[in-house]
Amino acid sequence: MSHIILRVEDIKKILIGDLSVLDLVITFRSRYLRRSIELEHQIKKSDIYDASNRKSTKVFHYLPLKNLLFVYFDNDTKVQYMLCEISILEVITRLYNTMKSKVSKAPKVKRVMAPVGISLYEYVRQQLDFEVHFCVKNHNSMRYYFINTTSFPKHYDEEVANFVVKVNASFSLKGADFKLDDELGINQVIKDFFLVDFVLKDKDNILFVYSGFMDVKPLSVQETQKYIENNMNYSEDWFTHIAFEYKAPHYSFIVTGTKDAKQNDILIHDIFIDIKRSILENVH
Repeated sequence: MSHIILRVEDIKKILIGDLSVLDLVITFRSRYLRRSIELEHQIKKSDIYDASNRKSTKVFHYLPLKNLLFVYFDNDTKVQYMLCEISILEVITRLYNTMKSKVSKAPKVKRVMAPVGISLYEYVRQQLDFEVHFCVKNHNSMRYYFINTTSFPKHYDEEVANFVVKVNASFSLKGADFKLDDELGINQVIKDFFLVDFVLKDKDNILFVYSGFMDVKPLSVQETQKYIENNMNYSEDWFTHIAFEYKAPHYSFIVTGTKDAKQNDILIHDIFIDIKRSILENVH
């Protein structure tokens, strides 16, 4: 998937230490569709400087907030720079979602919405299958891409649908470290940190698009027992059960895997997706 990646250096002109809250609005405009979307973030100073929120390399601190990444030094009163990342697909779907065909002079777009009052159970029964896309990138290249066009919920009822998608494929971590740098030429790498894209769609609609920065997290013993089939409690310290995970009001997903430090790769096991009835009211 293609991305828009912005590096914002002018943010260093703002003395974060003098503010309690930083309001950021990033606007994307389409001349063709005559529409725009805004990414709005309200960041508290405490979020940036709180040691429990931030991540660290030997030199930098960094704070990932979905589409935004703040990079700064310890005890500094300003952010060195900010990265903004969003997939073009997410931008396009948000742009189309803002269109109102009755008043818009932009090209008309057919949008098939779920009938008012339909339950999630009825909606799922009307579908033949769903598509799942999962993409992992670092700062300059795609590391892994997965697509399944015949997915279907393992369980669904009036309010929630649960997908389990089998993957069983690996990708190499060689050269996959995410890199940070500054104008002084200081370079630092972040291990197990990626740009992640995730898409779920039915035949006619994109149900959700996720794109953003994400840490690979280790799974707890309880999570391993829940998500990893025939799980093994590896005594070797080079094996780690891991996951890419995100939770939103209308959906959540977790992609499970095993990191092998000796082979320097990640084996992706399964993808678990939960969608709620409310997602039908928010279809792109």
